[in-house]
Amino acid sequence: MSRVSPGSTSQAQRLSRLVGRAVEDSGSSAAEVSRRLGRSSGYLGRVLSGRLPLRIGEVFALLEVLDQHPGAFFERHFPLGGREVQALTEKAGGAGESGAASLGDLLELAACARPVPPAGQLLERTAGLLRARMAGARRSLRAASAGLGLARQGLARALRRPERLAAWHVFGALAAIGMTPARFFAEVFAPAEANLPPLLSQSELLDALEHLLSRLAGAACA
Repeated sequence: MSRVSPGSTSQAQRLSRLVGRAVEDSGSSAAEVSRRLGRSSGYLGRVLSGRLPLRIGEVFALLEVLDQHPGAFFERHFPLGGREVQALTEKAGGAGESGAASLGDLLELAACARPVPPAGQLLERTAGLLRARMAGARRSLRAASAGLGLARQGLARALRRPERLAAWHVFGALAAIGMTPARFFAEVFAPAEANLPPLLSQSELLDALEHLLSRLAGAACA
């Protein structure tokens, strides 16, 4: 049984760096943000240095404290369509070109009309959606736990108590079922009551959108 992939670990480390950058850009110190999260002043520093695991729920809570839309944050750094879309977006932005609104831009606009769910609700949705997607992929939680180097019930326990769900748990589980973080988090933040054509589910729409964006961006970068 293969253990947690280097890719999922690097994704979690990348998320930690992005969170650290968001704190720096806010003008607040890590100690101040830690206290606003209800933690000791040194807590966030230990997380960002890798001495403590970065938990997904705390990412949502931190973005809430910093008044950043979590959907826009994840779509900006983990865009549908992958690296090609991200590279094309950065190239356009660096050249000062105006382009179509990104999914993150649309999520921020939608937040004006519909409040962003609290961090706790986003965490519950993340855990529930991860469990559902793993079941849909016929991937048992025990097998995924073994692949992550956890005890047999390790992932199941984390999903039952999502406050324990670390970033590397999520990225590793997604790698095990072949789903990109961009695709997963797009569904986490998509409005649950979106009005879609009767023959098109939200999940199918996001699958098709990710595939289309990847191919278009790949052709544009060629």
